[in-house]
Amino acid sequence: MNTFAVYFKPRGPLASWPLASDTLFGAVCWGIRILGLMNDAQLEQWLEDNRASPPFAFSHAFPAFYSPDCSPIRFYPRPLSFQLAFQDLEALAAEEQQRSKTRKLAVVEATIQIKHFKKLAYVSEAVLIEIIQGQLSALDACKMLAAGQSNKTLLCKPEEAVLLPPRLYQTEAVQHNQIDRVRGATAEGLLFYSDETHFAPNCGLWALLRTSEEVFRQYIHPALRLLGDTGFGADTSTGKGHFEIQVSEAFSPPISEKPQAMMTVSHYLPAEGELNLSGSPFMYTLKILRPKRSHKFPRPLPEGMRSSPIYKQEMPVFVPGSVFPFTTHKDIYGQLKRLTPLDQEPVYQSGAALMIYLGGG
Repeated sequence: MNTFAVYFKPRGPLASWPLASDTLFGAVCWGIRILGLMNDAQLEQWLEDNRASPPFAFSHAFPAFYSPDCSPIRFYPRPLSFQLAFQDLEALAAEEQQRSKTRKLAVVEATIQIKHFKKLAYVSEAVLIEIIQGQLSALDACKMLAAGQSNKTLLCKPEEAVLLPPRLYQTEAVQHNQIDRVRGATAEGLLFYSDETHFAPNCGLWALLRTSEEVFRQYIHPALRLLGDTGFGADTSTGKGHFEIQVSEAFSPPISEKPQAMMTVSHYLPAEGELNLSGSPFMYTLKILRPKRSHKFPRPLPEGMRSSPIYKQEMPVFVPGSVFPFTTHKDIYGQLKRLTPLDQEPVYQSGAALMIYLGGG
């Protein structure tokens, strides 16, 4: 299979954060259906036949900086195994004491540094390479942040930090109102808020995509061109989630030559036999998805129902940054999961995942 880097350069704010791997997968499937590349029966059969071996998979869309003067600066999730140990607190406190501080104040300062480190969600590709190669420890990274040698919200190299704005993106709550059609105005209790993510100039998102050349040319590339016009996520009719989409082929993400661990960069639902539950390192965050059904085309109502169902069944997934013991190499891990009863039309959710191989830790 081939690996592609998909860049999303924003044309406006985004109403769905994060732009998850399963969201991208589903949007591409809808693009295939809307363009008529497959009809309903063909698309359902294609997904059913490939549930155990998904034909393509995305990572989440992560932050990126597009400088006109240098190559894009891409960010990845921080591996959950890349974290500080108790002895690191002692080392940080000792350094603070050398600056003529009392022991109590030194411990407080060290604790603040550790809290800032724990808030880091992303590391740049250059930093991830150093983590994989064992050239950068969590303690060194924490010191970089404390010295102001990296971006305040993301972990990157000092030479990258000087290029980045203070914030690549910012999510804020925006007030909306519902109109009471009888009164013709907003009544009490009809105000609500929704989150919108705004990007700084030259900033956007990027994602990994892995698939065969044939599937990319025949299905995914046309679907991505369509999605560049129709948008992703919520409130696309009001201009949210619209991007200029560019694809870089023959992309090589950083990996360890002798992997001892693997980090998911997607929502991951393991297939049978993929994980060694007794091995190490094993550090993860689990999330329960309760995805909504899309209704882009009219469907007959399920027997006994007076309206279309809104939600699919729940599905647990590992989130990006989760680290597992390395077992075997696969182009695409995970599976596609059917989340509707057998007596209803099949609706699938992607648990297909891409992995970054780490050197252990």
